[in-house]
Amino acid sequence: MPQLSYATLEGIITHRDKLPIEGAKVIIASFNPCYSGAVVDDISRKGVIVITSVNANQTNRFGWAGEWRNALLGGTSDNRTDRNGDGFISMTEAYEWVAVKSQAYNPIVITSAQINGKAISSCAVNLAKDNFLLYLTDDQGRAVPNAWVQWIAFVPSPTQEVIGGVLIASHGQHISFPRLSSTPVIVTNAQKDGKALISGAQNNAPDGFDLCILDDSGRTVSGAWVLWMVVVPNSKNGFKGEVRMRSNGQNIQFTPSFSKGPVYVYRHNLELWLVQ
Repeated sequence: MPQLSYATLEGIITHRDKLPIEGAKVIIASFNPCYSGAVVDDISRKGVIVITSVNANQTNRFGWAGEWRNALLGGTSDNRTDRNGDGFISMTEAYEWVAVKSQAYNPIVITSAQINGKAISSCAVNLAKDNFLLYLTDDQGRAVPNAWVQWIAFVPSPTQEVIGGVLIASHGQHISFPRLSSTPVIVTNAQKDGKALISGAQNNAPDGFDLCILDDSGRTVSGAWVLWMVVVPNSKNGFKGEVRMRSNGQNIQFTPSFSKGPVYVYRHNLELWLVQ
C-alpha cells in the first residue's frame, strides 16, 4: 500500500519548484491552479497521486480543484471528495477521500517500551493490516531482546480528529496536516537503518508541528522513517490526553475514569490515552 504524506504549496508554483516530500506516494497539496501546468507534468512523470485544494486552510470551488484533480488522476468528474455536499473541497475532505485508497487498511502503529523501569526507543516497521515488525533500541544503540511493549494501531479518521502518517523526515522538519479544531496531542516514533530513535513533537499547532529526532548519542538525525499520531482528545473519539510538563515517576490521574484499563503511550512531556 502507498503511504500517505502531506504537502502544502501556497502561492505561485512554477516548473522550477520541487516536490516537498521525497518518496511520497500520495501528496495532498495546495497549489495556485493558474500556475499548475508544469507542476502537473512533473507530478505525472513521478507517478504521484495528488488531491488538490487552492488554499491549505480554506475551501475552494469544486470546478477548479475538481478539473485539476481529475486531470492528474486520469479520471472523470465526480463529487466524491465533497463529503458534506457544499460544493467545496477542503484539505480535510481531500485527505479523507485519498486515505481510503492509500493506507486505510495499513494502519499507523505507535509504540512505547521499557525494561526494568527504564524507557527505551521503539518503532514499528513494515506495517501491514494485521502485523508489523518491531525495533527496540537502548541508549547505547543496541538491540533489546526483551522489553515491555505497548502499542496502538489505528486508521486515521479526520472526522474523529484522529490523524497520522508515515514519511521520511529530518530533525527540525515541520509536518503539516489538515487543520483541527484545537491544538492536539501528538506522539511520534522514528527509526533509521534498523535502529529505533528518540523522537518527539514540539511547537504543536492545530495544523502542524516541528519534529525532533535524536540518536542514542543525542545527535540530530536526518532522513529517518517517522510514524506520527495526532489527536484532539474528546468524548467523540474516546481519547484523553494533554500536553504538560511531567516528572519521572509522577502519578498521572484523569477523570472521568475509563470503564476498562487504557493502553498508555507516553512520549516525553505529553501523554496520550486510549480505551482498549
